[in-house]
This record gives sequence, structure tokens and C-alpha cells, in this order.
Amino acid sequence: MDQLNSHDSYFISSESRRTPFHIAHMRIYDPSTSPNDVVRFKDILHCFEKNLHNSAIFRKQLVRTPLDLDNPYWIESPDFNIEYHVRHLALPKPGDWRQLCILLARLHSQPLNMSLPLWEAYVIEGLDNVKGMPEGAFAVMIKMHHAIADGRTADAMLEAIHDKSSEPSDNKIDDFWRPEPVPTDTELAINTLANFTKMPFGMLKNVQRMVKKKNREEEFLKDHPDFKNEFEEPCIFNGAVSSAKVFGAGIFDIADLKTIKNSVPGATINDAVLLITSYSVTEYLTHHGKMVSAPLRSGFTMDTKAISEYKDGANFATGIFMEVHNEIDNPVERLAAIKEETSLGKEYATRVAPDGMRDFSQMAPAPIMNWGLKLATRYKLMSSGAQQHYLITNVPGPRSPRFLAGAKALCSFGLSPVGDGTALVHMTSSYCDKISVSFQSCREIMPDPDFYAKCLQNAFEKVLKAAQAASPAQQKAS
Repeated sequence: MDQLNSHDSYFISSESRRTPFHIAHMRIYDPSTSPNDVVRFKDILHCFEKNLHNSAIFRKQLVRTPLDLDNPYWIESPDFNIEYHVRHLALPKPGDWRQLCILLARLHSQPLNMSLPLWEAYVIEGLDNVKGMPEGAFAVMIKMHHAIADGRTADAMLEAIHDKSSEPSDNKIDDFWRPEPVPTDTELAINTLANFTKMPFGMLKNVQRMVKKKNREEEFLKDHPDFKNEFEEPCIFNGAVSSAKVFGAGIFDIADLKTIKNSVPGATINDAVLLITSYSVTEYLTHHGKMVSAPLRSGFTMDTKAISEYKDGANFATGIFMEVHNEIDNPVERLAAIKEETSLGKEYATRVAPDGMRDFSQMAPAPIMNWGLKLATRYKLMSSGAQQHYLITNVPGPRSPRFLAGAKALCSFGLSPVGDGTALVHMTSSYCDKISVSFQSCREIMPDPDFYAKCLQNAFEKVLKAAQAASPAQQKAS
């Protein structure tokens, strides 16, 4: 029985019907690569079953303490049923991309069952008219709670069920796994009382950590007096979200994104994605007459596992918030400004806030933090703490093909939680020679996701054209 740290517990306390805190991945597969030219649902079910022992996520179940007076625990589920977690669906005809996006949004809107292992998989057939996909293609969407997985952990879960060739692995079902009994309320209460006795020492340690952070921040600001870390004017994406989510995506060649980032020496592919979204968000807000006068700010996630003081838990990311310089019209010049902003943001995260969200989650004792987050979510108070107009998160994927039950994965897409104050989230997911940029919002705030998908495509074409026109010297220098 392992107790969640305050950071991972944050995602449990913030969970509501409107704001489920799970992440998801969806891949589309070509069954013609399998040994029998066809993949049945039972083949995929067996593929999950024989690989359960390869990831600790599959059979971890949450146990909450009485009255949420302490952080929850993970146990090995005593009542695990693979057939509950892996489900079979099909698109109605004609089975096109728009229908798939609507289905993914609906599935992503539904909270996980918090009394069972916190993941679900959906095998989706009927993709008969999705552009670029072969006949008989199917999709698999896997949802997992953010408390148990960040992008890195989720990728490890995906790797656990995939093979590197079309010949399915001959793994045997692990017969040595044993479930754990659910602890009684008395046992949990005793543990909670024991943790309460340690609380003053923990709070003292947290105060010391925050003082050190403040000192580091003052030193950083002396070196970078122009650094901005404040939020000036909210936009429509900084309100409270509804339970009905929307989903869309664009998929681009990595070679094209390299062309974009190579137009500015030292820029990265993440910078290129920030550039693209700066134009797509601007076009969308302007079209609806909702553009803000202050510079747009984006948040993006940075993996901190290598620099974090913490050694436990499932989440190792911090948020970096920065201006995307939408006041600069020229895409190459804007990319250069974005590159400087991200470099400064990464330095800030490394020097000042290597533990990011973990520092916030340690600011108060567990019961106060848990109850406070529940009340803030219930009364839609979280939007007041927004530090950005929209968010981008990045999940690098494999650069070589992956196979599920012999079917080759053709493309990969990610889905993020959408919470109050951050009602537009982009997730980039790389796979082989492609990168998808998906987006999630809610229907009340973004009733026209198809239009935003066009904005994303327009932005990509605009910045690619500008990058291709950049001087050969710039391309060579990078």
C-alpha cells in the first residue's frame, strides 16, 4: 500500500463531473499488417491481458481516507476485471474524421470510475472514411488518471502493450500477481493519525523550501530584471468549463516542423509549436471579436524529473508561462522572440521552481488542501488563478513503428484534461515521422472546433511558408 504524495493527490481533489483529470492517447491502426490480415477484439483483449505485469498502472486501485483527512493510497486491486477496462465500440456510417473527433470528445468528457483501477481502453471500429487511413482501420483510445500517470508514465504504459514488429510477443499471462485487501477505515485512520504527528515537521520543511525558492527567485530577477511572470488580461479560455468537451487535431510532418524551427538558430520543435498556436489562437479570438489587448500568454509543460528534489510519485512536470509575442507580425521574427522566452522560462524553472506544481500542493496540510480544492472546483474558483491564456503539453513518442496484436500504428494523438481557467489545451504527440497537435476545450467556450482546426492548419501553412522563405544562411546555421 503506497500513499500518494500531495502533488499526485491534487489531481484527485480537483476531480469533478465537469473537470475529470485523466489524460488519454489515441492511435489508429492498420490491421492488414497482422499475420492473419485481420485483428479481432479478442486479440486486442488478449494483448492487454498478457502484458498487465509490464506496467504498474494497470492494477493500481485508489483507496481514499475517511473524510479525505489525508492523501489517498494505491493498492493492488482485489477485484480486477480486464473486460471492464477494455471496451468495444464502432462509429456509425460513414465513419469519418469528424465522427471520430465527436466520439473521442464524449469519451474524454466522462470521468473514470474512481473505485476501480483508473484507466479504460476503447477499441473503435468503423473508421471507413477517415482520410489517409486504409480500409478496415481501427482506433484504440486509452484513458488514465493524471494522479497515476503523466506523459512519461503514460508512454511507458503504451509501450507495455505494443510490440516493435508485426509478430505479436509470446508473453505468457502472469500468474504470480496477487491482489491486496482493501484497508479498513480503522487502519486508514491510524495511518492518518500517525501522519498528523509528522505534519509540523513537514510544514516546517515546506516553509524552508518556499523561503529558498523566494531567495532563488530574487537572485534570478537580479540577473533578468525584464522577466515577466504575471498575467494581465484574461480571455474567453480563462473561464469555468462545462462537462461537454470538444476535440480536434492537426497532423504535420516532423520535417516541416524542423524547417520552421531551423529558420531561427537554436529554436526547438516545441518553439515551432508555440509559434503555430500563437497564430491559431489569435485568428480564432479575432474572428469571434474576443481578442485581448494584452500580449497572449501560453503555458507549456517541462519535465523536471532530472532536477526535482522529489523522488516519488507519478507526475514530474512543471508549468512555464510566457508571452508568445503575437504583436510581432513576421513569423520568423516572432519565433526568435519565442525562443528567447522559452529559454528564459526553462532557466527560471531550473533555477527557481524545479518542483513546480509540487511546491503549490505542499503549501497546506492534506485535509485543508483536499477540502480547499474540492470547494474551489465546486464553486468554479480555479479560473481566478490562471497564469496563461492557453496551454501546450508535449508527449514525445517512439520514432520507430509500433504494433498492437500485429496491427501497425499509423498515427498518434494525445488528449489532456481541461480545467477551469485553462479551457484550451493543446497536446503534441510525436510518432515516427509525424507530430500531431491536438486540442481540447468545452462546447460552451468553443462551439466550433472544426473552425479552430482550420485556424491551426492556416497557422501551420503561414509559418512554414515564411520559414521556407528564410535565407539559406539561417537554415544552415541551425
